[in-house]
Amino acid sequence: MNIRTTATWGFAVALLMLDCSHATAQIKPQLSPWTIAERNDCNTYFLFEPDDFKLIPPNSPKGTKPTLPAGSFDKLPECLALLGAAIDGAELAAAQRVVTVSQDSQQRRETAAAALSASQRSQQQESRSPEVPAPPQPSAEKSSTAASDHETHTALKKIYLSYRSGERWVKEAEKSDRQSPARVTVRATFDQVSEHIYTKLAEHGLTQPFAATLITAFSLNNTGTPQPQKDSTTSAAASTTDTGAQADAAGFVAFESMHFFNAPGRHLDIGVAGLLGFRPTLALISPSTDGATATATSAVAQYQQAFTWGVWAEPNIRIADLAELTPFAGLGQTILTSSTTLIENGLNSQVGLVATNGAQKGAIFAESGIRLNIYSQSLEILHLNKGMLTPTFGIAAGLRRDYRFSPSGILAQAHNPQQRMFFRLSTDAIPLQDPARADQTFTLNFALEYERPWTNSGPVIVPSGTRFLIRGDLNLFKATRESK
Repeated sequence: MNIRTTATWGFAVALLMLDCSHATAQIKPQLSPWTIAERNDCNTYFLFEPDDFKLIPPNSPKGTKPTLPAGSFDKLPECLALLGAAIDGAELAAAQRVVTVSQDSQQRRETAAAALSASQRSQQQESRSPEVPAPPQPSAEKSSTAASDHETHTALKKIYLSYRSGERWVKEAEKSDRQSPARVTVRATFDQVSEHIYTKLAEHGLTQPFAATLITAFSLNNTGTPQPQKDSTTSAAASTTDTGAQADAAGFVAFESMHFFNAPGRHLDIGVAGLLGFRPTLALISPSTDGATATATSAVAQYQQAFTWGVWAEPNIRIADLAELTPFAGLGQTILTSSTTLIENGLNSQVGLVATNGAQKGAIFAESGIRLNIYSQSLEILHLNKGMLTPTFGIAAGLRRDYRFSPSGILAQAHNPQQRMFFRLSTDAIPLQDPARADQTFTLNFALEYERPWTNSGPVIVPSGTRFLIRGDLNLFKATRESK
């Protein structure tokens, strides 16, 4: 069984397992929705969905659809209004709480300083030693403004979860009571709350349409060696050779738009993602001594630094509270930063040239595939703060049509050399810590991409390649505190 068949069967089994699993049975480490004390009639709208309360009336004809009991929406306008008032109340409460904590901390510092000073004076009188200078004061805590913003952000996210749950009830009320005057009241109240909450979210920078992250990483690259293929007219092997592992740097910006059509209870939304920057890219290199007579047997596969941009359309299918399945399709361009490079071979190292026509001037690529992302927070929260760029775990597979390997020049005899398969695996923020120490000071992030030719037949084959990006994020605040 070849690699392609194995991957196909593995993917089919994975889809079957996902289909057979219960998407609602999962761990939810996200924030809990906002609730109102002693108002369980309102908390019902914020914690549950309308479908949880639908019933089929007794003695109903067969085939009757379940409906909500009468009066299910009577308290909805009042509860939405209370949720709107909670937005301002949460902001004020966060500011007051931070001020109180700051005052308590200042009082504790002053008490500790007074006790330390009295102890030092007592020791000096007993030993008649020179006055010991007081130790430096502990570092100041975060400013009240920064702490208040953090508290308010948390409160707004909790209120947002309740708001999205209340939106389900509003839509259900509009469907169930099309002739009821209360329908207008529900919609008007909901629109006022929506305007208020989105104004506050915008003030705190939580409604940006795009999010981006800068990725700088160490790249370890390796090109594989394909099975030798025999030329149709000679017995000589006519496949490119291999240069082994290489190390390089990568730096690029990954960005993603908000997810359009995202709504409570909806399992499908659409987003746009892309990247822009520098990263190593697989290329075919021929020794410059060959000049225009470069052949497939003399070329080597090597990763070269290149400027790359790409844009992808991504319909996202939510399969769990923490996971989504994303088919994607897009196009981009790869521009090698140099058309010459060094082919390392000990004392026989020599200068090489890009062997494929026009690749150094920029070649278009198009790709499509499917990706599974698993996150550490609820998708409702991530949709709000644009946290979809950094899944805790991601795996993807697909096809790429790369015109750097167009069937011309040394690849004129190759069978669809531009058709490539790829497999990607990535993780984000894996904690690395000493079991003897409770504090986490280092996180590890890596991404692996493997590509190979779609077919292994033909007199010339472009080899497979592996690019491994690794980067570490040191928590400088914790590291500095520990060193002190």
